[in-house]
Amino acid sequence: MKRTCVFALCLFIAVSIGLSIPSAGQYDPIVYKAQKALKARGYNPGKPDGLWGKSTERSVKYFQVDNELPVTGKLDEQTKAKLSIVSTARSVKRKKPIKERRIALVIGNSNYNSSPLRNPVNDANAIADIFREGGFEVTTGSNLSQSGMKRAINLFGNRISKGSVALFYYSGHGMQVNGTNYLIPVGAKIHHEDDVDVESVNVNRILAKMSSVENTTNILILDACRDNPFSRGFRTKQNGLAYMNAPTGTIIAYSTAPSSIASDGVGQYGIYTEELINHLLLPDLKIEDIFKRVRVKVAYRSKNKQIPWESSSLMGDFYFSIKRNVPTSSSFSIDDLTIEADEAEQIRKSWVQYDNDMKSAFQEVQRFLERDVAKEKKITALTRFLKAFDQNNPYSQEDNNIRKNAKKQIEYWNNYKQAITQKKDILAGMSIKEVRSILGKEQSFDRCGSNKYLYYNDRWIWAPSGIVKGYIPISSWTSPCASGTYARIYKKF
Repeated sequence: MKRTCVFALCLFIAVSIGLSIPSAGQYDPIVYKAQKALKARGYNPGKPDGLWGKSTERSVKYFQVDNELPVTGKLDEQTKAKLSIVSTARSVKRKKPIKERRIALVIGNSNYNSSPLRNPVNDANAIADIFREGGFEVTTGSNLSQSGMKRAINLFGNRISKGSVALFYYSGHGMQVNGTNYLIPVGAKIHHEDDVDVESVNVNRILAKMSSVENTTNILILDACRDNPFSRGFRTKQNGLAYMNAPTGTIIAYSTAPSSIASDGVGQYGIYTEELINHLLLPDLKIEDIFKRVRVKVAYRSKNKQIPWESSSLMGDFYFSIKRNVPTSSSFSIDDLTIEADEAEQIRKSWVQYDNDMKSAFQEVQRFLERDVAKEKKITALTRFLKAFDQNNPYSQEDNNIRKNAKKQIEYWNNYKQAITQKKDILAGMSIKEVRSILGKEQSFDRCGSNKYLYYNDRWIWAPSGIVKGYIPISSWTSPCASGTYARIYKKF
C-alpha cells in the first residue's frame, strides 16, 4: 500500500512540473525510432519512449497488415526496412546489450527574465535523445522554477537504485558563491549574494541524491558556466563555477574550466553540448576518453577560449556505447516475466467471470421473454443485454453464439405478427386432439405424464419445459394430459 501511494504521489508531482517519465522496462533505441516512425505514419504506438508495450505491438501489427508484411507483431528486418530504420553514427547496434539500469534527469532553462539564453532547451532536448539511444531511462524538464527543479531532483533520486548508473545534465545559468556552485531556476529573484542560496538550487543537493544509493556510476554534466547576469549587486564578481571534488564513483564534467565562462553558442546548440552529441555514442570508448575528445574539439572551435574540464573519482570503466563484447555489470531477473504471467492469468480469470455473468444474464432475459408482456419490452430486454455484453471474449467463442442468438430473437420479435397472438389464444387450453388438428401430424409422440417433449412437426413443439433452446413460446400453459402435466407450445425461430 505504501509503495502504491509513493508511486501515485511521484506521478502527480511529475505531471504537475511538466516532466516526461518513461514507463518501466528496458529502453531500446530501435523501439524508440520505430515508435516515432509509426506515429509519423498515423499509427498510435503511444508516447515514443523506447519501451516495448502493447500499444507499440498493436501498431506494428497494423503496419504489417497495411504493408502486406508477415504479421509477427515484432520489429523484424522486413518491418524495420519498411519503416526506414537504419543504423547511424549515433545509433550503434550492440552485439551485447547493456545490462545495468541507466537513469537520467535532463533539465534545460532558457526563459530567464534577466539575460534569457538561446540554446539550453534545445541542448536538453537533443542530449536527452542521445541518452535514450545510450540505454538511459530519461526524465526531462524545461524552464523549471526552483520548486520544479527540486521536485524533479527528488524524483530522480527516488528512481536511482543499487547497481544502476545515474546521470544528471543541466544547461542554463549557473554561478558560484563563496566556493559553492548553484544552478539558477527560471523566475529566480537574485539581487544580492545572500539571495542565491534562497532562490537557486545547490549542486551539492544533486550529488547527495546520487551518493545516497550504492549505485555503480554517477555522472554530472554542467553546461552552466555562462556569464553571471546577477553579479551587478554582488560584493565580489566570481565567474563560472567553482571546482568540486567528485565523490567516490562520480565524474563531474564542466563545459569550461573552473571560474571560466562558456559560450551559449550562435547556432542551434551550445558548442559543448553539440560536441557531446557528436561523441557520446562513439562505440567502445571509456567516458574519460569521450570527454577528452570533446575537450579537444571545443578548444579548437573556441580558439582556446573555452576548455571543458572534469573531476573524476570513478572506480570502474563506463561506456555509453558498446560494439564489441566488453564485459559489463550484469544481474539476472525474471521479475518482469512473472509480473506479465500474473497479469495474463488475472485477465483470463476476469474473462471467465465475464462469460459466467453473460450466461446468467441471458438466462434471466429468457425467463423474462416467457412472461406475457408487450413485445417492445422483450426487445428492450434483449437490446440491453447486447449492450451490456458487447465485448469479445478472446478465450471463447460462446459469447459470440449467445449474441447471435439474442439478435435472432430481436429479429423474431420485431417481425412478430398479431396472427400469432390470436393462435396463442386459440391453442391455450386445447386438448391433444385439438392441437393436432391445427399443427398437423406429429413426427414423434411421448405419452402424457412424461417429462419429454411432444413433437408435432419441424416448426412447432409442445413441451413441459420452461425454456426450449431455439424456440419461442406462443401459448399459455395448458394441461391436456390426464396426469395434470402442464405444457405450452413453442415456435422455432
